[in-house]
Amino acid sequence: MVAHSPVSKSHSDGTGLAAAGVTLRLEESFAQMKGILREMFQLERGDLDFGLYRIMALKAEKIETFLNHDLLPQVRRVLKGVSDEERAALDKELVQARQSARSLGVDPETTPKVMALKEQLAK
Repeated sequence: MVAHSPVSKSHSDGTGLAAAGVTLRLEESFAQMKGILREMFQLERGDLDFGLYRIMALKAEKIETFLNHDLLPQVRRVLKGVSDEERAALDKELVQARQSARSLGVDPETTPKVMALKEQLAK
């Protein structure tokens, strides 16, 4: 399964290229993980036809279907959840940093902490 690369949607600010790099790394990592799982499940070992190996051979089609169609959407859903949680934590930290700056009588938007958090949220 090949994900659509956002390279064709590159923006003048370069975010399309950055997104393409992330997508490419995800695809490479995912392909590597599938290779490791195939090796673990001994899917390319037709010479083994006894005991557990016979059972795995019988289940090979289901395992391949899982690896090629079901696994990637699950991985993306989990990674998106982590990303959403991280974003929520950064938002909360930004609110606190702004409140702290205001309580000190400082313009929050000029503090290094607020600027760094805004930069992280922009990614």
